[in-house]
Amino acid sequence: MRPLYTSTLLKTSIIFLAFLFTSAATYGNEEDIVKKKADFIIKVASSINYPDQSKTKLYKIGLYGKSRKINAIYEEIQSRKTQLTINGKAVELLKFRNTKRIEPVDLIYVEGNSKIRIKELNEQLAGHPYIIVTENFPFGMSMLNFAMNKKNELFFEIQENAIKNKGAKINRNLLSSSNRVTSSKQWQLNLESAVLVIQKHERTINVQTKEINKQDTVIKEQENTINLQTEEIDEKATVINSQRQTITVSLIFLLITSGLVFLLFRISRQRKKVLNELEQKNKEIISSIQYAKRIQSTILPSQNQIKEQFDEFFILYKPKDIVAGDFYWLEKEGGKIFFTVADCTGHGVPGAIISVMCSNALSKAVKELLILQPGKILDKTVELLEERMSNSEEDITDGMDLALCCLDPKTRKLEYSGANNPLYYISKGVLKKIKADRQPIGKYSERKPFTNHVLDVEKGDCIYIFSDGFADQFGGPNDKKFKYKPFRELLLANHNKPMEEQKQLLNKAFKKWKGELEQIDDICIIGLRV
Repeated sequence: MRPLYTSTLLKTSIIFLAFLFTSAATYGNEEDIVKKKADFIIKVASSINYPDQSKTKLYKIGLYGKSRKINAIYEEIQSRKTQLTINGKAVELLKFRNTKRIEPVDLIYVEGNSKIRIKELNEQLAGHPYIIVTENFPFGMSMLNFAMNKKNELFFEIQENAIKNKGAKINRNLLSSSNRVTSSKQWQLNLESAVLVIQKHERTINVQTKEINKQDTVIKEQENTINLQTEEIDEKATVINSQRQTITVSLIFLLITSGLVFLLFRISRQRKKVLNELEQKNKEIISSIQYAKRIQSTILPSQNQIKEQFDEFFILYKPKDIVAGDFYWLEKEGGKIFFTVADCTGHGVPGAIISVMCSNALSKAVKELLILQPGKILDKTVELLEERMSNSEEDITDGMDLALCCLDPKTRKLEYSGANNPLYYISKGVLKKIKADRQPIGKYSERKPFTNHVLDVEKGDCIYIFSDGFADQFGGPNDKKFKYKPFRELLLANHNKPMEEQKQLLNKAFKKWKGELEQIDDICIIGLRV
């Protein structure tokens, strides 16, 4: 007889995607988080007041945002409304989804993914005493800003002088709270800690995977033993049948079969349990990385912010994974527009963590230190990154390549400085290349000051900055790299077309070249017409 049963082992595998920010882990009970946010909003309202507020009978709280979380916070505060008073006043709750419909309130909460500009909000509320409370905004952007860390603990930063300059009084308990963050560095560390929890998940899953492999080997040995035992049973059954002891053979056969079925059932149930645990861990990791993506998106300028600076432009942004090492950045200072495309070391979660650090360093150089020359901005960015990474006990060599531009719209002066990534611009039908310095932003033994190039551009000229993902993609009939010469020819052939059409043509060319091959790197290209 043949073996009664041979199980086929399922080969288990898990795709580990790790990240950060700047920091994401699996957040706890959503209802508990909503209550903490509602408590904080009420605490801020009770801790900050204006003298003019005593003239009104109601304390108005506004909630701005478009996600379902706004409704959850609204319902949580509304459930307390009958017993809630702020500064001796009854509370009135308002929800806003459109900035043009915002009306005067005493306090307004703005959720993190709303993309609203604080300047626009200040203009809408001008002439009335108010408090702005934001969630997950960049450090120092609003009056009071908060976020949640990986343990569901709320931390916040408050612009004390800005609030007092408006004539408001702040309760000392709020200022001395242990949850208050007083520096951008401390703020960034809290955000990055949420991303680093993914790496902890990775280590746990690695250990569990090794244990599964051991169990899989044991199961194989058990199966081999069962097969050998079954063969022995078959031989005995043949002997018994030859002796015409039919009844005895049938009973033995039934008992042995039942034992084998029971053993195989236990093995199958054990394997199913392990597979379910792996599936759950995988879901938790994917959820954490999705949260990391939302954190990383806060450092990218919105389409509306870019449209305010440029009439005609495009951004082709194609991350290889859920989160990316490539990013684009824009700031305006001193009447000049600063923009860049940066390619950080690696991709996925490691690249995303470096991108958050690099973006913050660029913003600090321009907005806080008021450095307005691209070459000097890159020099300061190198200094800030090396200072940040020197705190680690390990030798960190991560960094980024980028092309940084500064455009003065009035004089049409374009300044550029690059770390390994060049600038292309097309004027009067001729494509010109401005070479970058052959050194990265990060640790480098032969460091030199970055070169600052100054160009006169004319109306209608096209400017392009990019990472290396497009030119390095393998594909075509011979599975080779696309390379830069065909890339320049593609830009030149289409530069007279509208920018949005240029973006579509670039994307179409990339997909055709890549075919069925895997995308090997993040892709980011910015094009604009002066």
